[in-house]
Amino acid sequence: MTEYVMIYPGAPIVELTGQTKKMSVKVRNVSEIKLTKLRLAVKSEGCTARVDPAVIDQLIPGDRTEFTVDLTRIKDQPNQRYPLALTLYAGGLPVPAGLDLMVDTGPPVDADKGWIDVGQVTLVHKEQTRTAYFLLAGAPLLLVVGWLLWRFSRPGRRKG
Repeated sequence: MTEYVMIYPGAPIVELTGQTKKMSVKVRNVSEIKLTKLRLAVKSEGCTARVDPAVIDQLIPGDRTEFTVDLTRIKDQPNQRYPLALTLYAGGLPVPAGLDLMVDTGPPVDADKGWIDVGQVTLVHKEQTRTAYFLLAGAPLLLVVGWLLWRFSRPGRRKG
């Protein structure tokens, strides 16, 4: 799949703790063609969205532009995280872009947590076994032993 644009949202999670929130979305043309009539569509079950500007006439290769999205909470929806789908259209056709954004409609947290919430992240670290350490240490050792055997077992070597 050919990548035509790069989309830079303001944050991976938008905290919609009040009734409304503004979010900026930057779009960059990374293709070799001019994209025309760009339109950004934003959908979520937890909020409604209004995009400004509605349409951008053109985006030449290497150029960047910015959309401003006004998010408004839907009152009947429970407080939780909802997926926020961004779809960019150029000339009426969707442009492929891989994004995984969320909108959090929960109440504000009183204290600073001290980290940036980027969604659910799983750290995968598998501890190495002793066999792996022996193999890693053994390979250079085998090379040195092989070089020494080759060096001292040549038939034409000079004797001092």
